Formats: sequence, structure tokens, C-alpha cells
Amino acid sequence: MISEFIGSLEQGMNENVAVGPRIRELRTKKGLSLRALAQLSGLSTNAISLIERGDNSPTVSSLHNLASALNVPITA
Repeated sequence: MISEFIGSLEQGMNENVAVGPRIRELRTKKGLSLRALAQLSGLSTNAISLIERGDNSPTVSSLHNLASALNVPITA
């Protein structure tokens, strides 16, 4: 459901909500630890932590990997 993920991101952007907290919300709703999401997405735990805290902006590739790992859609 990539469209759900992007829709959430677009809604967040419209409401000035950062992407990171939304990723954390999706991760915790699925019961995943940072380590588990890192293994599923191919990103490091540090990279995901930085993104979730808003200390780093994810690349398009990272967003795609995270969306796939979280089993949520991305639409342009």
C-alpha cells in the first residue's frame, strides 16, 4: 500500500509534520524494532534513527526501501 504511505507523507507535509515521526509510527504499529526494520529495509539502524528523529532527510531510495519493508505503498 505505497499510496497509503505517500498519502500519509503528503498529509504530513501539508500539516508541516516531518516524515520521520510517520515512519516511526508505522514501524511501531507493526511491532518492529529499529533493528528489525533495518534488516528488512537494508538501511542501518543509525540511518533509520536519524530519519525518525528528523536529524536526516531520507533519499527517495531510502523511502522506497522503508515503504517496502513496512509493506505500505508509495505513489508519486
